[in-house]
Amino acid sequence: MLGKILFVCIGNTCRSVLAEHIFRNKHEYELVVVESAGSCANQENVSAYVIEILKDKYIIDVSKQKPVSVTKKKLKDFFLIICLDKMAFDSLNVENNVKNKLVFWDIEDPWGKDLEDYMKTFSILEDKISQLNPSLKHLTDHVTKITP
Repeated sequence: MLGKILFVCIGNTCRSVLAEHIFRNKHEYELVVVESAGSCANQENVSAYVIEILKDKYIIDVSKQKPVSVTKKKLKDFFLIICLDKMAFDSLNVENNVKNKLVFWDIEDPWGKDLEDYMKTFSILEDKISQLNPSLKHLTDHVTKITP
């Protein structure tokens, strides 16, 4: 395994869940594991709009996925931690062992808004994640070439 990527937002109910599943469905890197978490995950379930969008776009069911706090993750295990808002970034940027792994994407939180706002967030995340593709492709090609 090349490593792990973590997407972090505030609640792990909208943006980070979308990003996790967009990445999984857009990229087939066997050497990269992707997960999501929230800096203040305190909801019982993933957003109903996120469930609807992922079912419609990728025919996957995330209705049983529960929000997970970033404190439950071993951050040292991730080679890239993408924070989807300033609050998540600031909460992790104080930890010396992850500062060099952090990336900040300023993605507006659709929580409490309508389906159109969630779709806009989905589209923005799709674009950002597709821009991530060339960097990861280079890394996975390099590992494949040196791995017997």
